[in-house]
Amino acid sequence: MGRWGTKAWENDSAMDWYERWMMETDFIDQIDRTLAFDVQEDFQEIRAAASMLWMLNEPDIWPVGYYLQFVERAVIKLQEILSSGVYANPEMITEVEQELEKLQAIQQQFNVDSSKLDKQLEP
Repeated sequence: MGRWGTKAWENDSAMDWYERWMMETDFIDQIDRTLAFDVQEDFQEIRAAASMLWMLNEPDIWPVGYYLQFVERAVIKLQEILSSGVYANPEMITEVEQELEKLQAIQQQFNVDSSKLDKQLEP
């Protein structure tokens, strides 16, 4: 097993553990399904799924190919939430805007080209 850094996830054993956790617990599928939900009906669940992306902002711990796709889809969904008017409370709107900014910063960090990303994973 290899180690390439000092952080807890910067070694092969940890990477295997994260992948098992995400795949065996249905975490990846749950994020994928939730980001496909309807904004008008399920905006709270969409926000919860989106928050996992900035709370677990370490792409290396995610199975290859998932993280940046999920970030892109979450950005689109949070933009839809803001434009849909589901929140009238200015504090809630500000909170969603801050969540969106966190995800957009991740996109900039990794130079995400959204035109090259699939919008939903294959089942």
